[in-house]
Amino acid sequence: MRLGGFDGFGAISRLATAGALVVLTGCGTTVAGDDADPGATDAPPPVPAETPTTTAPPTPPAPVSDPDTAAPADGAPCQPSQLLLESGFVDAATGYRETTVVATNTSDLPCTVDGLPDVRAVGDEGTPYTLTRVDGVWTSPGLERPEEVLLAPGAQAEIRLGWRADGASADAEWTGALQLVLVPDGPGYGVAIDPGEWPLPIVDAQEVRTSGWRPSDGLVTNEEVTELMEQEAAEILERNGQEPPEE
Repeated sequence: MRLGGFDGFGAISRLATAGALVVLTGCGTTVAGDDADPGATDAPPPVPAETPTTTAPPTPPAPVSDPDTAAPADGAPCQPSQLLLESGFVDAATGYRETTVVATNTSDLPCTVDGLPDVRAVGDEGTPYTLTRVDGVWTSPGLERPEEVLLAPGAQAEIRLGWRADGASADAEWTGALQLVLVPDGPGYGVAIDPGEWPLPIVDAQEVRTSGWRPSDGLVTNEEVTELMEQEAAEILERNGQEPPEE
């Protein structure tokens, strides 16, 4: 069963009384302010409005990195404890998917990233995956060439991940947790998956394409893309003299 996106806009029911004050007693309902007929039959109690149930959006697990293999050093390869890795908006076209993973140096020392990382993944039901890495992504063929990037504290670098999503059917197990391996047989660096894209439509035993590292201007998230698309749609309606649909 595939977990959906962000839905469940709650509705609030409001009850109001007008023209009279209703006083509830142990013997029934009496209207204050008018002479009530003592023989009148008590009115049935109001039926409370049903509150629609809402579904909380899925929450990706916190990323998990392996321990450092060396003490962080000035200008040395970045250790897992020095980097925050985050994936963003997934771009989709005719069965092919790509996303960006941005690494931020959260330490006080400059460090480097280099090469084409391997990818480790675990399904959203807990199945460890075996993935095959392929050098280079389809949208940017030149990015398969590795480039060393020196990250000052707070600086960012990024890679692109690409894959075919043909096998990611609605009843398949998708990727729930992700790691990058920056050097062969090295430690895994946990990736925080964009909540709006979780779980990722990557299934076991498939190929994942990776680019080399490049300096980054920051992550573009699913939420930011959705807001931009809604803003553009509203501008088009306004130019055409139309009102946006009611939610």
